Amino acid sequence: KQYVKAICNNPWVEWSAPGTCQVCRSPVDRREKGLQCASGGHCICWDCMCHNMDWDAVCDNELAALKDDTEIWIWDCDNHS
Repeated sequence: KQYVKAICNNPWVEWSAPGTCQVCRSPVDRREKGLQCASGGHCICWDCMCHNMDWDAVCDNELAALKDDTEIWIWDCDNHS
């Protein structure tokens, strides 16, 4: 949730009230359709959340967290059949 910002820069929390997606304007009228910002003024649908994620940052942060805890072995799938 922290990789896509709400217009107001508040963190995303679970949905609690109907609204429209801040990106595509589709209705976000139940929990299964998306998230709401902590102030309650903005919503984002799951499709837009996924399409607007900075996936490189997600992967980099996850790998950094793993490196702190364990030693990582990288398997080169191209060279191993």
